[in-house]
Amino acid sequence: SHLSLKDREDLMWFYYGGVEEDILIKDYAIDIDNPLLLYRTFPLQKDYQNRDCPHCKIPLLAFSEDRKSYQQEVFCEQCCHLLDELYCCQCDICSAKRNAIIESIQTAFSGVVLGSGVGLFEGQALDDYASETECREMRKKDELFDWQNIPAQKLDECYSSLSFFDAEGMRFHLPAFIISEINNPGESNANVIFHLVAPVYNREPRLQKHSKEQFSLFNQKQRQAVRLFLQYCLDVLDYEYDVPLIKKALDEYWLGACPRI
Repeated sequence: SHLSLKDREDLMWFYYGGVEEDILIKDYAIDIDNPLLLYRTFPLQKDYQNRDCPHCKIPLLAFSEDRKSYQQEVFCEQCCHLLDELYCCQCDICSAKRNAIIESIQTAFSGVVLGSGVGLFEGQALDDYASETECREMRKKDELFDWQNIPAQKLDECYSSLSFFDAEGMRFHLPAFIISEINNPGESNANVIFHLVAPVYNREPRLQKHSKEQFSLFNQKQRQAVRLFLQYCLDVLDYEYDVPLIKKALDEYWLGACPRI
């Protein structure tokens, strides 16, 4: 605010010309804690896509572009909702939504145990075409009673197990994968969305049948919790290319009671 219009124009010219942030901050006496966020002090821009805030229904604004990414960081000036694929929005409304979905998942799947289902590490053995003896050895590493004890790192390492779970294994592990995805959207290798839309996405009958069998033990409360998660994903930038399939899965599979196989 202490700079003249000419000063600000020069500052932006030097910034996008490649001059180090530290030098510019010192030369122009700018009070900022993180030099890498210097571009956020420049005049705000319009959202290139002319979107409205999903909460406040007013036009979104954007920070001037970071010279390293040249991507817009779009946000709502009223509620601070951040529409950016690199960050999980921390505005009050988005935080409340995530917490509500996590609580719904925890409640719906509370008390679910693995039973005789395929375990997380056992699924990795199946993926590696391991022998029955090797699968039994891997199963000794598996959590059997409380899915909330499974670290997110282990879920990420064993992401391919989602394809090898049977009905009991999927019911036990899916809530852990969903909560990990909510907390770190787009960062996991698991691609939970792919598995949740598989019952309507897979064209090959054998694969489609397997996908439906995996969710065959979910009760109404558990299916509703999954539905809430998918509805939440419709408004998350990371899943914008999955929206058509998510809508199809919501309309044709995750609506009401579990369809018969």
